[in-house]
Amino acid sequence: MLTYALADILEVVAGLSKAFQSRELAYPDVKVLLQGDVALLEEAWGLTPGSKATYTPGVCGLLADLKNPKSRWRSSTKYELLLTNSTSDDPLAWDKLPLIINNTTTFVKRAVMLLCEHIRSRFPADDLSMAANFDVFSFHGLASLGQGQREGYGLAEVRNLAGWFGKMRGGLLALVDAEKAVEQWKRCVRLAAPYAAEKQQQYNVAKRLTEPGEPVPEPWTTRVFWCHFLHKMDSWPELRMLVLIMLVLQPSTAEVERGFSCMNRIKTKDRTKMSLPVLEALVCVKQNGPKIDLGKRSTSDLEEGPYAEFDRYVLQSAVDAWFSVPRCAARSSHAARPRNAA
Repeated sequence: MLTYALADILEVVAGLSKAFQSRELAYPDVKVLLQGDVALLEEAWGLTPGSKATYTPGVCGLLADLKNPKSRWRSSTKYELLLTNSTSDDPLAWDKLPLIINNTTTFVKRAVMLLCEHIRSRFPADDLSMAANFDVFSFHGLASLGQGQREGYGLAEVRNLAGWFGKMRGGLLALVDAEKAVEQWKRCVRLAAPYAAEKQQQYNVAKRLTEPGEPVPEPWTTRVFWCHFLHKMDSWPELRMLVLIMLVLQPSTAEVERGFSCMNRIKTKDRTKMSLPVLEALVCVKQNGPKIDLGKRSTSDLEEGPYAEFDRYVLQSAVDAWFSVPRCAARSSHAARPRNAA
């Protein structure tokens, strides 16, 4: 039973690890993801108040197999267990099985509870950092708001964020106007909340209608939601800036590790003369730029496709700038050239 419990926990941890490496994960989604997966595990093991343990299929199969008189666990002696007592070699009578299961289940539940608490402690609910205020932009939080809950929702968090990023630091100008950001949020939440609720309902319907074997539709996340909603925020520049800050805030170090790997692929031993500004620009384009494959694109795609703006305003200017500077192959060494053998 303990083996199955550890397998359940490792499955949750592996899923969280994969989710934290996703580039689509936004900071407000961390707690939602963490609490949801851990809560399902706690519910399965009956650790939540008022819930009855249902266990996972592996544990249910094990318990049913032990209670079955024709189980492979039964010995040739009708009233003895194949497993022996941990403190002696005496066989255990089958009438002791309920007590054994109860003691084992209590121990495993305790172990699962401690491990779940350890997972939760990595992201404490009483996080008092400034970044915790970005939870107000959570897609799931907005989608769950009722009609009477939208008024006044998140005002304190937006005021804290606007006050923090609205201060001058180190001679730099303030990024946002705090008062304007709060007023813009009041208008924004009236549109964002019903929009999020509509998208969540559409996803639930699509998921429910998905046939077995068909791919499950991708759920809406905070990053996807705000990327769709940003075009409606042109008249709210202060609030738009706060949302953009939230979108670039990395909840894990996975993106940093990708940056190092990308830099090592670009700055090879054959490119020792590459300057830092050029390296920074190439890494930025590689990490955030669109995939450009001119050879596989039609004429109509070049004119109206997703890269039309890049082709029209950036591509030709970059090519002209490249050919405007005379270039020649540079020698890798200034040592005397070796003479060819006669």
